[in-house]
Amino acid sequence: MEKNDITPLQLYKKAYNCHYEENNIKEARNLYRELINNYPGSDIADYAQIQLYKITKVQEEKVQCAANGGYSKLNKTIAIVTIISLCLSIGIIIYLVYTTSSLKTDMEIIYKLSQVYPKLYTGNEADAFRILNEIKALNKKDITPYSVAADIYSKSKNFTKARYEFESFSKIYPESATEVKEYIFLINSAEKSYLDSLKELAILKNIVKKERIDNIDENDENSSINRKKNSGSEREPEIIDQSAVSYF
Repeated sequence: MEKNDITPLQLYKKAYNCHYEENNIKEARNLYRELINNYPGSDIADYAQIQLYKITKVQEEKVQCAANGGYSKLNKTIAIVTIISLCLSIGIIIYLVYTTSSLKTDMEIIYKLSQVYPKLYTGNEADAFRILNEIKALNKKDITPYSVAADIYSKSKNFTKARYEFESFSKIYPESATEVKEYIFLINSAEKSYLDSLKELAILKNIVKKERIDNIDENDENSSINRKKNSGSEREPEIIDQSAVSYF
C-alpha cells in the first residue's frame, strides 16, 4: 500500500506502534505531525496532538530529573540514572494504562460515529439516537454526539430539541458554556430564517388566493353584464292585428 493510500486512522495506528511498541520516538513524532498538518481540526489530529504532548512531557521530565542533582559527579550520575529509570518506568506504566484505555475508547467512538448517518439514511432514526447516547456515555466531555444529535433535529426543523442537546451538555460539562452559547446562537439564527421563510410563503399564498378571488369576481361581473346585454338585444315578437291583414 502506497503512502497516499493510507487512511488517517491507519497512519495514527502506525505512529502509535512506533511510539509505544517499537520505541521509535523520532518516527512517531514525524507521523503525528503529518496527521496534524494534513488533517487539521479532525479527531485524529487531536489525538496526534495529545501523543506529541506526551512525548514532549517525557523528554522534559528527563531533563528536569537530570538537572535536579546536587551530588558528586559519580553520585550525580547514579542518581540521574536511578531517577530517569524510575520516571520512565512509572511514566511508561501510566501512559500504557491510560493510552491503551483512551485509544480503545477513541477508536470505539469513531466507529460508532461512522454508523450514525447510515442509520439515518436507511430510516432507522431511533437506532441513530441510541448510538449517540452510547457515545455520550463513553466520553462525557465530548460535545460531538450532542452536536450530531442537534444537527439531526435542526434538519427536521425541531429547533427546541436541538437547543436542548447543547443545554444538556452544558449542564454535564459547565466549562463548555461559551462554546454552547455559540452553537445555540447558530440554532436560533437557523430557526429565525426558517420562520421568516414560512411567513413569506404565507404572504405569497394570500396574495395568490386574493388574485384568484378577484379574477373570479371579475369574471362573474363580466358574465352578468354580458347576460344583461344579450337580454336587452333580444326583441319581443311583434303582435299583428289580424283585422289589418289583407290576404288578397
